[in-house]
Amino acid sequence: MVVMQKVIVGLSGGVDSSVAAAVLCDQGYDVIGLTLWLMKGKGQCCSEGMIDAAALCQQLEIPHHIVDSREVFTKEIIDYLVNGYQAGITPSPCSQCNKAVKFGPMLEYAQSQHNAQLVATGHYARVSYSERLGRYQLLRALDRNKDQSYFLYDLNQEILSHVLFPLGNQNKEQTRLMAAQYNLQTADKPDSQDLCLIETHGSM
Repeated sequence: MVVMQKVIVGLSGGVDSSVAAAVLCDQGYDVIGLTLWLMKGKGQCCSEGMIDAAALCQQLEIPHHIVDSREVFTKEIIDYLVNGYQAGITPSPCSQCNKAVKFGPMLEYAQSQHNAQLVATGHYARVSYSERLGRYQLLRALDRNKDQSYFLYDLNQEILSHVLFPLGNQNKEQTRLMAAQYNLQTADKPDSQDLCLIETHGSM
C-alpha cells in the first residue's frame, strides 16, 4: 500500500499558490489547503483571497482550512512596521511576515493538526540540501525577474527542511499557462503589487 505524503499548501487565492496546489496534487501528494486570515478588508490576504482559495480547493477536491492569524499579524507586522517607521528605520514587512506569521505557524499547524511534515507555497524560490555544508540552502528561483528568495532569507533550517516551492524552476509565463491548462478560476487573476496591509491600514 502506497502512503501519499501529506502537504499543507498556503493559499492566498492568487494564481501562484493555486498552481502550486494543482502541481502537488498531480505529483501524488495528499494536499490540504490552508489560508491564513490576516486582517479584515478585501484583497488577497482578506475576504476576497479566502473566497478564491476556498473555491480553488473545491475545484481540486481537497480540504480547505482557515486559521485566524489576525492577532499575530497585528503584533508581528503592523506594530512592527509602525514602530520601525517611528524609530526612523525601514522595516521589511514581507520577510518578517514569512518568518513570524506564515512559515513557522504553518509548519506548527501542519504537524500538530494534520500530522503533516511538509508545507508548500507559491513563492518563486528553491531549496536544496548541501552534503558538503551539511545544511539546507535557500536558492534563487530560475526566473530571476520573479525570484522571491530575498523575502525568505531568514527562514531557519527547521523550516527549510520541511518546505516545498513547486514553482521555483519555472517562470511566471509558464505558471499562467499551467493555470489555464488546469482550468483554474484564478488563471487570469492579476498579481498583487501593493503592500497587503495598505488597503485596511492605509491611514496609519
